[in-house]
Amino acid sequence: MIQLRLPQQQCITAIMDTLRRVWSALVVMPTGTGKTVVISQVVKMATKGRVLVLAHREELISQLAGTIQAQGVEVGIEMAEHYAEERFWDKPQVVVATVQTLTASDARRLKALVDKPNEWALTIFDEAHHAPAASWRQIADHMLHNDNHKVLGFTATPDRADEMAMGSVFEEVAFNYEILDAMHDGYLVPPKVKYVAVESLDYQHVRTKAGDLAGSELAKVMEDERNVQGMAVPMYQEATGPWNVVFCATVAQAEDIAMVLNRLEPDCARVVHANTEKPERRRIFQEFDSGDIKFLVNVAICTEGWDCPNVRMVVLASPTKSRAKYVQMVGRGLRPLPGLVDHSSSTSDSAEARRAAIAASDKSSCVILDFAGNCGKHKLTSMADILGGKWPEEVRARADELLKEGEYEDVEEALEEADEQLRAEAERAKRDAIAKKQKLRAKVDYSTRSYDPFDLLDIDPMRDPNEENASEAQIDFLRKFGVDATEMSKRQANKFQRDIYRRKSNSLCTLKQARWLKTFGYSGEETFDQAKAILDREFAKKRGRR
Repeated sequence: MIQLRLPQQQCITAIMDTLRRVWSALVVMPTGTGKTVVISQVVKMATKGRVLVLAHREELISQLAGTIQAQGVEVGIEMAEHYAEERFWDKPQVVVATVQTLTASDARRLKALVDKPNEWALTIFDEAHHAPAASWRQIADHMLHNDNHKVLGFTATPDRADEMAMGSVFEEVAFNYEILDAMHDGYLVPPKVKYVAVESLDYQHVRTKAGDLAGSELAKVMEDERNVQGMAVPMYQEATGPWNVVFCATVAQAEDIAMVLNRLEPDCARVVHANTEKPERRRIFQEFDSGDIKFLVNVAICTEGWDCPNVRMVVLASPTKSRAKYVQMVGRGLRPLPGLVDHSSSTSDSAEARRAAIAASDKSSCVILDFAGNCGKHKLTSMADILGGKWPEEVRARADELLKEGEYEDVEEALEEADEQLRAEAERAKRDAIAKKQKLRAKVDYSTRSYDPFDLLDIDPMRDPNEENASEAQIDFLRKFGVDATEMSKRQANKFQRDIYRRKSNSLCTLKQARWLKTFGYSGEETFDQAKAILDREFAKKRGRR
């Protein structure tokens, strides 16, 4: 019997409640919080028909099949040379399959497996952020020939770099459990972020394609020898022991980084990528798990379907704008050591006790080693974005600055400090604005009392009561130049307008400048540049006497 954690129990309840109301639902759970266990329990509870569980990697298929079988449920595998229904009279209750297998050759194997959709009650998408893709949708559409069929998806993050809508597949989010929630509950270790500044790293000329940095252009940056050296040496120096996983953008970059690492310490690094033969890949993973090699340098292999709780440092040598990709990478290092937080059969263990157990363990945190370069117009995803989802954008950006400056390694502390700084700055700005407004008001009051516009142009302020009042257009025009014409006649306003045009055409000082020049004993007929120089000098004298 699996002893379910409280969040897992809450998740299962939320799934059942949601699927009673809608035909499809999504579950958001970070890596390391027992998603596969939840899937096995949901499958076990599905008694109204058969269940199809979909993934897109062999490693994920093996994990899912093994965990479900451990619950006493018969499982068939539909993948490559494996066929789930080898015995016609003994169909398994659950089939775990790869998307590639079912959709190849015009979906021949999907149609053969699901020839009677009414037999199937539920389809589960693992790593469901792939679900909007055409191949995944093809399977969902086929299964939904059964009007009573339900669709359930699991993912660590619902974000997609290409911005394709998850809502096109899933009606509701049944359960949302974030990395920060799991950290506070004592099920994940806290990350410690270390930024390394590499001056030669420059992403500003790399274009964005499908929501992320364009691969071919990024490759040129990441494979540059200066950048390889600039990243490999710091990651070697920051590693305190084995179990360091490195995420690279290209195979060439990964091989060059491994070469530098192996020069620094012979046989400390191995490379895995899509073209690594499966037996060789398994051997490398085994060596890494046992601590025989120090660095596992990979390209898009360790993001999904691979778990190693011993990982002590995650090295991000592959910059990304994709939140989903970033979460997948850092998630590989946030699992606590095996058995540490599930040592008791009681579900009453407190979050505080679990956090204390993690803090006292050999893996009290996981280092996230990130490389800072010239991002230009790009906003790359950071750990502050992942843990700061409930904070405003400006707080996350300031926290990322604090992390890059090396003042903090704890992301939550950086977020709290950033929030305090921004609040203090806003309060200071508010006080300064009030003080400036009060000072401005005092100046305006003074100038209003001391300045008579008619004195400036020697215009008789008296007017014939029968004269036509200044027009609205004149009043609006003169207001822009600091002259109140509301009580003027049209004749008086015309004189001011003519004087303004005269000053402009002869490059003379403005009316406002002339007003101040006269208070300092000047004629008010100086040029604009002369007036500026005189007033700057006179105001400087006044400030010096205060």
